[in-house]
Amino acid sequence: DYLLGKLCGVLLLILAGLAVMTVLLDAVLWYRTQTILSDFDKVAAILVEQGQFTAMERNEARSELLSQGVTWDLQAAVLVIFFEAAIISALALLVSTFSSSTLFTVVISTLCYFIGNFIADGLDHWRGTSGMEEGGIGELSTTAIFVAFPDYRPFKIVDEVVAGQVFPPEVLGGLALSTGLYVSLYVVLSWFIFANKEI
Repeated sequence: DYLLGKLCGVLLLILAGLAVMTVLLDAVLWYRTQTILSDFDKVAAILVEQGQFTAMERNEARSELLSQGVTWDLQAAVLVIFFEAAIISALALLVSTFSSSTLFTVVISTLCYFIGNFIADGLDHWRGTSGMEEGGIGELSTTAIFVAFPDYRPFKIVDEVVAGQVFPPEVLGGLALSTGLYVSLYVVLSWFIFANKEI
């Protein structure tokens, strides 16, 4: 209960902060989009009158501008950021169960985050250059490392959404499942370590 309470408190704090920042982002982005659309409509009307722009081209360009504003894809990207933060929080909780120093917890959690960003590339390279056989001890050890450190590459879809690409809905479900598995794993490990700790 204590560990779950700590984790839920941290997650609620992160969620509240993200919600406030998202509302501010959406408000500023909506205002800027409306300003740009207003200017675009004035210029496009003149170009259509002069015959340099067709009404269909104007509508396509307007749709493209709207897709760069506040969209559901952007909201899904914010949710993915929350998923990533949930994994990091659960990992920090795990580290804090065997560490008495806050600085140590922060440093180890940060290192695990950076390892998670590059581990998949490193493992792919190692598998390609070492010529390990399937099902061998090398394959099992790399799988164990891969389970211990979460792969944050799929969470980088946020960068693509910010660049204007569409967020595939099926990816959100996969990331939610991955987040749930990692958070559950880290909470269970935290519980095992914390249960054996003398208070």
